[in-house]
Amino acid sequence: MNTTKTNEGISTVYLTRDISPESLVKIYKALGVEAKGRVAVKMSTGEGSNPNYLKPELIKNLIYEVDGTIVECNTAYSSGPDDEQDDRNTSANHWKVIERHGFLKYFPVDIMDEYDEMRVPVKDQTNINYDIVGGHMANDGMAYTPLTKLAQEEADKGELPPYEGKAPDLAKYDTVFIGGPVWWGTYPQVMFTLFRDINLDGKTVIPFTTHEGSGLASCVSDVKKAFSKANVTKGFSSRPQYA
Repeated sequence: MNTTKTNEGISTVYLTRDISPESLVKIYKALGVEAKGRVAVKMSTGEGSNPNYLKPELIKNLIYEVDGTIVECNTAYSSGPDDEQDDRNTSANHWKVIERHGFLKYFPVDIMDEYDEMRVPVKDQTNINYDIVGGHMANDGMAYTPLTKLAQEEADKGELPPYEGKAPDLAKYDTVFIGGPVWWGTYPQVMFTLFRDINLDGKTVIPFTTHEGSGLASCVSDVKKAFSKANVTKGFSSRPQYA
């Protein structure tokens, strides 16, 4: 890694020929400034079918280093009738792209304008009176939980923590709702312990989540894997302050 020496008041530029997860962390540490508190990492999670975006495997060490949340916004344009899979102008479509590109496997993600917008007054009103930003800015712009580290560890290890009591007898029900919070891109691992112990063959299963920015994440696909002989619907999600 090379650095440029400059006069005081002029930016220092850090360059590296090593494009790797480890090198990104080295550049961050070379700055000598520690990111503290609730850290937002503003970056693009990529257009739908465009392969040119920063892959989560490349940036994950840096995101873990700062304990960050990736923040995004919906686009002001669509991709046209022939490219719906590329659309990111609605939250529903944008979440599909984010999941398809693999980000929810590793990180919490917050679409800042998922539900609404807010106006922030500007000091110099010569040209504009306010700036329009995502409504999540009122919540520090973050999808955050103190259980993130625990969720990551349990998911990485594939742990199946025990739950209290016995698994419910669902034999008499035709439709079953499965709900829970999103921890590290899916349901808490303890729910997968329950999934192991119940039989939903032939039943209609409706997944739902509460979340702070992750939507359904990979919960629907994970429920389909757990109950391959059930009719699993597309599900729904709710952010607490909008419930």
